[in-house]
Amino acid sequence: MSDEFQEYFPFSESEAEGLFDPQLPLPLRDDRWSHVHTEIIKRNGKREVFNKKKISDAIFNASRQAGIEDRDLANGLASAVTLYVNKHIQGQPPTVEQVSDAVETVLIQLSQPETALAYVRYRDRRARIRRLRQGDMKGLLSELEEARIERESAQALESSLQVQTSQESYACWDRQKIVAALCLETALAPDLAELIAVEVEKQIHDAGLTVLTTPLIRELVGAKLLEHGLVEENEQRRRLGVPLYDASRLIRGAAPETVGASPAWTDQALARAVKKEYALSEVFSPEVTGAHFNGYIFLDGLDHVDRLCNAEVSIAALLKKDADEEGNIHPALVVARMLQFAATLDAFFMEAPLWNAFNHQLAPALIKSDEKELSDFCQVLLEECDFRMRRGKQALYPEVLRIHWSAPCVPGEWAKPGLKGAELDNPFDAWEAVARRLAVKLLEVLEAGKQGTPYEAPQLEIVLEPALFRHFEGVAFLRQAVRTALKQPGIRFLLPGRTEEEGSAPLQCSENCIEQALWNRIVLNMSGIALLGETEASFFNHLEEYCLLAVQGHREKRNFVEGLMNGLWDGPLSFPASMGGNAFPEQGRFMIAVDGLYECAEIIAGNQQFSHRDRLLFMEKTLGFLKEKIQAAATKEDLDLVLGINTNPEISKRFANLDMNRHGSSLKEIIKIIPGTQECSYTTGVAFPEACGLTPFNQAQYEGILHKGLTENSVTSLVLPLRHASEYTLADLLKKIMYQTDCRGVVLSTE
Repeated sequence: MSDEFQEYFPFSESEAEGLFDPQLPLPLRDDRWSHVHTEIIKRNGKREVFNKKKISDAIFNASRQAGIEDRDLANGLASAVTLYVNKHIQGQPPTVEQVSDAVETVLIQLSQPETALAYVRYRDRRARIRRLRQGDMKGLLSELEEARIERESAQALESSLQVQTSQESYACWDRQKIVAALCLETALAPDLAELIAVEVEKQIHDAGLTVLTTPLIRELVGAKLLEHGLVEENEQRRRLGVPLYDASRLIRGAAPETVGASPAWTDQALARAVKKEYALSEVFSPEVTGAHFNGYIFLDGLDHVDRLCNAEVSIAALLKKDADEEGNIHPALVVARMLQFAATLDAFFMEAPLWNAFNHQLAPALIKSDEKELSDFCQVLLEECDFRMRRGKQALYPEVLRIHWSAPCVPGEWAKPGLKGAELDNPFDAWEAVARRLAVKLLEVLEAGKQGTPYEAPQLEIVLEPALFRHFEGVAFLRQAVRTALKQPGIRFLLPGRTEEEGSAPLQCSENCIEQALWNRIVLNMSGIALLGETEASFFNHLEEYCLLAVQGHREKRNFVEGLMNGLWDGPLSFPASMGGNAFPEQGRFMIAVDGLYECAEIIAGNQQFSHRDRLLFMEKTLGFLKEKIQAAATKEDLDLVLGINTNPEISKRFANLDMNRHGSSLKEIIKIIPGTQECSYTTGVAFPEACGLTPFNQAQYEGILHKGLTENSVTSLVLPLRHASEYTLADLLKKIMYQTDCRGVVLSTE
């Protein structure tokens, strides 16, 4: 060690060897040494040479009483005390009491609880002996009297102090319960736990309390742990719950989550609050939760952390066991089985299911139904779905019925016996005809509404395909769908592409009830990330950082979910065998969704005299960059990662408000204001805002270019003037969008 380096330390090179590792946890300042203490002030005021060996002897004598005879450890701890004193006590030489206090602090910081407790007792005993030798009999008698009073007070405390337990009963105060809890929850050494419990008991006695609650005791214990620098141990015993003020607002319906809600709903709200806190403290790492709190990412579904996001389900596989020998199923049983299965899924998914190829998979069960029976079936189905939605748990996520005009699949082998003797050349033609009749009836009943009011659920997805535009019946169905969409908001028109060949054979349906599942979704605040850097290169560096954090969050959620599954039928996420099919797909999908991409382009490239096409190029480049990083991470982490968009406007509002609080006026020209509520928000997903002045077709054209960069289907929301809102005009618009753009989906609404 060089002389230049040596001058900053209070011990020689030989003393320094091997002493640094146990000193790492010490809370030392980063400033340089002012000087090394060579003197110490005794109790009588005299000064003498600072002798580290005396500190070592005192620690060794104390540790021997704790059953530890390790001179090397005592010497190392004495060096740590010397280091601590020289860093924290500067100017005048330290006093004996200051050095003794430093010994206690260092012993606790370096995880020597047994030695620390023995040293405290050793120090106290030495103080009593000194007073006795000095003839301070009055002081000694006073201490004896104080000890007697403390014992009597402790006995009185144990007999008079009542504790409200979580078992809704009173119990007498027992200090040892604190010791036992600390040892169990934090693996703290018994001697140190006893020291904490004694200090908490003294604080309670000094405060004159007569009735305690378990939360108050936990807070007092936590304060003592922090006082002794035991931060990690305090985190391990963290209690999850809702403050009394928040719980009162939730129960009384004064909180936004429970306004007008029933007591059953407040039960769920309180439980979700606890689950959210658990997710942030136990499921996700501090780096991921920190990015969530700062608003650069959003961990979707924290209050349902022990559930998956959503699932695409097959009603054909579900009804397989309900068909009779001839393959017939009563329509009423179809609705009952469908709703029963949806209610079962509520226990495992936080969003309602998507029923894939709904009309075609139901066709065999309804092949003998006439027009009235089909109408009655649709009426009952829509009313039951609407009822579930109005009393359900997630107003943002209604059940989805995906409707195809041409058969994308066949119902499976289970339905074929019902067609024996029917003298049909091709049973698939019969099923397709029934499926088309069912689709038309669904639209008609949905358009009529429920006593003049729209249904809240289900949501329909109409898959547009080339065959739909080649026949009169298909065009009439499309116009019916558009007319219904103008009266029943929320119908989505999906545009899967134009590569299908006419007359291709339909695919076989999955034998599993759940065809695929989305396990987790994390949203990236593209605008907030753009605000972190001034240049485009800096933006992409930050974007990669938060993209990898999102991947880390997905990995942590996957590990947690796999632990809940715990085999096929044993864990909390095991699927009931009675419902048929397998539990869940072996590998779930994980979505990284983008939000506020339009504002991101404005921040990076500027929003003055900046054309839509140039801004579109930057947005396309950003999605390409993200897609590349996600594909590389998917291979590395063995995750099925998909790139999608955020569709929840509340997340867009959260991002915008957090960024406004940080950046203020710099976002004044960029952030969007919702006209009806005057709330700040970003444009959701990859959409262009309404105020950008694009025509509906150009908007679908521009956003379609961005849809190509996504691996998950997306939709464009088109707000149309009322004067152009006819089913003929809009059907032609959809056809034009389908054949002339890459748009993956459209939602229609009127001004």
